Amino acid sequence: MTQTATKARHDAPDLTSGRWTADLAYSSIHFKIGHPRVIKVRGFMPLTGGYLEVGQSLADSTVDLRFDPAGVRTGVGRRDAMLLGPNFFDVDSYPVWSFRSSLITRLHHHFSVVGELTMHGMSHPVSFTAQFDGLDVLVDDRSAAVFTADAEIDRFDWGLTWTEDQAGSRVRSARDVAIGVHLVVVRQ
Repeated sequence: MTQTATKARHDAPDLTSGRWTADLAYSSIHFKIGHPRVIKVRGFMPLTGGYLEVGQSLADSTVDLRFDPAGVRTGVGRRDAMLLGPNFFDVDSYPVWSFRSSLITRLHHHFSVVGELTMHGMSHPVSFTAQFDGLDVLVDDRSAAVFTADAEIDRFDWGLTWTEDQAGSRVRSARDVAIGVHLVVVRQ
């Protein structure tokens, strides 16, 4: 890889100011939670809306995302059904979760995106480490910018504390949850 290509991948994207809307067909939120031993449960939720508002500087830019906990998929139907219920996500009471940035700053080869994550009826600050992955052209010839971001949260902060299955045996899921965002935005 040439020096120029490496620099382009890690530098702030050269995006025009204004609103870039999330392409919902390409964007997603994924998560990973461990159990006390070795097993990791992975899953994803669909993004239902969002945008990147590009300002004159990073500090003037914002990210706003909405996602649907009812769309959770882990690959195990029984587990998905349990996650949707009142003991976990309680999607009937909390059908939309969201993230809205309050500060975006450039770090060495990536960005810090700090904001409020609202889920399960509670909002708490979260700091994502984000990266600009590059520009691409979608199948319909629209230009797109691609970003990835990662954070770790303590699910107990959002009231997601349930640890027993319906039979009374312990479900020993870790408190820490890794969250990943794959965000593809197109200029509006």
